[in-house]
Amino acid sequence: MAGCYAARRERSAGLAEWNSFAPATKKRMIRRTATCPKRKRGAQPPAARPVAVIPVGDAAEGAALDLMQALRRAGVVAEIAYRGNLKRRMERANRIGARAAVILGDEEIAAGVAQLRDLDAGTQEKVPLAEVPGRLG
Repeated sequence: MAGCYAARRERSAGLAEWNSFAPATKKRMIRRTATCPKRKRGAQPPAARPVAVIPVGDAAEGAALDLMQALRRAGVVAEIAYRGNLKRRMERANRIGARAAVILGDEEIAAGVAQLRDLDAGTQEKVPLAEVPGRLG
């Protein structure tokens, strides 16, 4: 891949400079350029879609922070929403393009589960707190 940048730079060299290269050099440059992947300038790979952690109630905020840290340790991009009611928090999850929302309320914490909502499919299920990072990772 390191040779791709050099090949593209050489390919963009002027015609006069191209004609000054030896035939073997021209063949190497053509071969390197042909094997380089075509990407637009500045194009980045698509970012991973985040998971929204939504605490409902004051007691759920601490558990939500712990869960968010566990998700991040598992390699999941996670964001937490504090402001507004549940409807606004879900709208924010949709606005940031979240693939799932983990809803933690006082009742869920007492039962040791979380509501896991797949925002693409619209399904929702109860999942034990210990299994949430594994399900989303």
